Amino acid sequence: MNTTPNTQPGPQGQHQYPNGAHYNTGSGPQPAYQYPPLRPQVRRPWWERDGVIGKIFAGAGVFVTLIGVVMLLVIAARAGLLRPEIRVAGGALLSGLLLAGSIRLESSLGGRIGAIALAATGTAGLFLCVVAATNFYEWIPGAAGLVIAAAIAAGTVAIAMRWNSQALAVMMTAGVGVLAPVLTEGLTVPLIAFLVLLQAAGCVPEFSKDWPAIAAARTLPVALAATVAAELESYRASTHVAAYLVATIALASALMASRRTNEWITACVYAVASVPMIVAVTSLTGPVAAIAGAAIAVMTLGAVVAARPVGTGTSAAAALVVGAALMASAVTVTRGPWLSVILLGIGVVLAASTYQVKNHYAAALSIVFTAAGYLAVAVTGVGTSVEDEPGVAFTAGLLMTISALLIALVGVRRYGADKEGATALGTIALLASTGLVHRGLFALVLGDGGRPVAQFAITVTWMLIASALLWLSLRVEGSATATVSMGLSVSVLALGKLFLHDLSSLDGIVRAGAFIVVGLTLLAAGAGYAQAFAKRAAARGVEEEQSAPQQPRPMVTW
Repeated sequence: MNTTPNTQPGPQGQHQYPNGAHYNTGSGPQPAYQYPPLRPQVRRPWWERDGVIGKIFAGAGVFVTLIGVVMLLVIAARAGLLRPEIRVAGGALLSGLLLAGSIRLESSLGGRIGAIALAATGTAGLFLCVVAATNFYEWIPGAAGLVIAAAIAAGTVAIAMRWNSQALAVMMTAGVGVLAPVLTEGLTVPLIAFLVLLQAAGCVPEFSKDWPAIAAARTLPVALAATVAAELESYRASTHVAAYLVATIALASALMASRRTNEWITACVYAVASVPMIVAVTSLTGPVAAIAGAAIAVMTLGAVVAARPVGTGTSAAAALVVGAALMASAVTVTRGPWLSVILLGIGVVLAASTYQVKNHYAAALSIVFTAAGYLAVAVTGVGTSVEDEPGVAFTAGLLMTISALLIALVGVRRYGADKEGATALGTIALLASTGLVHRGLFALVLGDGGRPVAQFAITVTWMLIASALLWLSLRVEGSATATVSMGLSVSVLALGKLFLHDLSSLDGIVRAGAFIVVGLTLLAAGAGYAQAFAKRAAARGVEEEQSAPQQPRPMVTW
């Protein structure tokens, strides 16, 4: 067998033997492998690809027919045409015939597109007839109507899964979601109940199918309806229950699809579905809103942890929902000075949890709530009304100190942040928070007479921070210069406050005490730093001597 390429063109200009492999026989060379002739690629027009025209007309027919059913049920009633029983029975009969026709058509050649359209129209029509009989004409009790609607939704899901058709489930769900408000004459509790039921039924395919479009089709209508209801009818318990159900069902759906390729779609749908729940939290009273926000955060985080591993999109959406729920509850509880305490407290808890277990979303939330707490301190005037609210000032300042230290430690330990930057930010936060802590503390203890003592304590604390930075410069490798510079800058700031502010505003024993304590602190810091630096230099010299190569000693002969 000769496998050398044959470059001789054939009759049509093609090579005689593909890849050049052929046998040499008595009658001439024969190809070693038989290849079918290559067919030229024919580019089909777009209307001939995968039945595009049929799909467009079938989809349009679904919605046009459903609009006709709604007109039969509602507009004919307003015009006094036919009896109500005839209208509903006619709509149900038409829907049933369409559903039966779809089952027969599905088994025929090329009938899948039409069968899906007929089934979507028939099941949606039956669902709308049940909604009309329950809510518009009130012939069926609400509970019975929900049971019948659940059966229709379950049947639709079963047919869609049997035919492996996401389009069937999407068209039926979208048709009902868009047209059902017409039958209920606006936004009502029964309408939300039917839509919640439809949303729950649409979760079933997601256990085994990768159908992201159904998540959007079944969630967006009920999320919009529940959000409007939570805003307009916030006093109704049923509205709150519906809002929480919508978010819970969406969370379950997102967790089921969190490890699939279209995870970001279900994650975004979950975030949208949580909007009515957040709106419902803001309509509660203070203590109840706090409990509701904490419960939402705990249950959401618990569900995400229980369902691990969870995709990035779902984790981000869950973190967004937790942050929004906590923020909504905090703003609902109070918008006064105590708001800064609540926000800082949430930031401290989140930062502490991130210190134990690394989590990007918890870390981001801790930074957001801490920044919001600092902003609330400035906006609500905590720093300027210390005498009026000393407890708020002291608590807020203490939480500012703790949050600054925690965030700096988490950044260095868990995320490898720049130590110089973390130290600088922590130092600035401490300088800002110590003033609030001391002013609030001494206002609580001494009342109006505590202000001079607070200024004395602030100056001493700043000098202690400068001493701590100098001590830290001897312990941190690679950033000694920056840390020493920060320590010297803070000491200059403390001395400037001592001479420019305390000397003129403090009187008597307090002023003398400030100079004495600051002077002793400077002496202790200078002596301690000099001693520690000398020990460090001596230890470094010993290490260098031990690591240096040993020089051979000259041989002495006698």
